[in-house]
Amino acid sequence: MLKRSEHLQSEHLQSEHLQSEHLQSEHLQSEHLQSEHLQSEHLQSEHLQSEHLQSEHTKSYKFQNVHHQTQTRLTRLK
Repeated sequence: MLKRSEHLQSEHLQSEHLQSEHLQSEHLQSEHLQSEHLQSEHLQSEHLQSEHLQSEHTKSYKFQNVHHQTQTRLTRLK
């Protein structure tokens, strides 16, 4: 009888161990997902920033170009 209760105890301990392992792996998965989510958000914001910079760059370039053309026209008129 004593052996049986010992056996049950050890089984109980094993199942507890398995549960804790399961919880750990779930925790790790969620951490992994969070970090992936953060990375993707970071990448998105970087992408948006670079797009914004590009558009700013093209705007200023266009403006300079137009400005240059107007200057040339004005000198021709004189």
